[in-house]
Amino acid sequence: MAGRDILATVDDYKVWLQVTIHPVLHGDELTHWVYLFTDITHIHNREESVLTASGMDSLTKVANRNLFTDTVRRLVQEDTPFKLFIIDICDFKKINETLSYQSGDEILKSFALRLQTFIGNSGFIARIGSNEFALVKRLDTFTDVNGADYVHQLQSKVTQTYTVLNGSEPNLGVNIGEASFPEHCSSAETLLQCADIALQAAKYQGRNVALVYSDELHKQHHAIHELETELRNAIKNNELKLFLQPIVDLSSGKVVKCEALARWITPEGKFISPEIFIPLAEKSELIFPFGEWLINEACDAIEALKASNLDIRLAINISGRQVSDLALLTQIKNALEDHQLPGSNLSIELTESVFVESLDTVSVLLNELRAMGITVSIDDFGTGFSSLVYLKKLPIDELKIDRSFVSELENNTDDQAIVQAILGLASNLNIKIIAEGIETQQQQQFLQNHHCTYGQGYLYQRPVEISEFISLAQKLR
Repeated sequence: MAGRDILATVDDYKVWLQVTIHPVLHGDELTHWVYLFTDITHIHNREESVLTASGMDSLTKVANRNLFTDTVRRLVQEDTPFKLFIIDICDFKKINETLSYQSGDEILKSFALRLQTFIGNSGFIARIGSNEFALVKRLDTFTDVNGADYVHQLQSKVTQTYTVLNGSEPNLGVNIGEASFPEHCSSAETLLQCADIALQAAKYQGRNVALVYSDELHKQHHAIHELETELRNAIKNNELKLFLQPIVDLSSGKVVKCEALARWITPEGKFISPEIFIPLAEKSELIFPFGEWLINEACDAIEALKASNLDIRLAINISGRQVSDLALLTQIKNALEDHQLPGSNLSIELTESVFVESLDTVSVLLNELRAMGITVSIDDFGTGFSSLVYLKKLPIDELKIDRSFVSELENNTDDQAIVQAILGLASNLNIKIIAEGIETQQQQQFLQNHHCTYGQGYLYQRPVEISEFISLAQKLR
């Protein structure tokens, strides 16, 4: 049998092997096969070097970053008006980790082919990063469609279902940043920067967002970058503080649990709302060092509670991006071991959107956490993608009714019906309920009358520093 080239992974290194198969006969009888493996990585590397030197990307066979930059410079020198689009494939790292790097490569090649087919001879495409592509299109070629419609068609083309080697059919998301010459910038370098600023702003807003560069967008990007830098330093210098809010047993009024909430007060005394810095962390890589800080601070807080003879469970919130991080479980295990704490002192809260985005990953994580004695709660239940499937399939201990259903509980019959339905469902599934945002005696009374297990809100205590929380909890013990 003639030799065939295959790509294999050996000790995390990719190597090219040529496989030749020979039959061995004894007379007319086939006794066995002989497989001959020859390492031909150096030949493929030489071919890749030739492609790179010619300005082509070795994987996708489209232009590489150097050739693309040269093309943009030439168009600027010729004073040719054109639009530049930078296209980023969302969460591509997760695709590589869950489907395999080989499947990721197949997707990149298919993605490049779709781009090339879409643009035809009316533009120029390149792969300029691991999961970033760029597209240039002259303004005089926008004859039958405007810029916004063109981007919409582009997104539709490249996000259609892909089929990969193992039979999976992932749906891609893309973010797009757009800038125009000479409208936005007068040089190739600044134009690339402008398109990248628009792309980063699009990524900050979410999945499948496309934005056009503007001066206002530039100012927003600069402000976000500055705040990001400040937050990075705050995490590094341990400037964030952990506050605790009690969760009480509605039948006895005793504190049985608490939620850990991060607060940021700058050295200058400025309070920065968690509604600002938590989303900022989640949309940047800062969510990972922030999450590690939170886990360790939570364990410190549990130690302080135990030292005051308060053996209550402490809850922390975990974001969707942390769930997809393979290091999360190790961080939790290590923190508990370092503090010599049982998992039964810790509770994890996840929002419903996490289940939609990563159901399989979440299922594995939750089972591991439960095996450690850690309880699991669904936060803000009823506001997102509520599904009985999650409650049936996943190991859930508690549901937290979102404050939006509690705030008008005294007078809003729709909210009353929703809360009663959730309480009935949870009771049948043997899941405990925590009602968030309780501020009045009437709200508390309604929840008590309908057998809600626990309550949390300003009626009992605002989030406070650990020392103040301990004083309150000891009084309500």
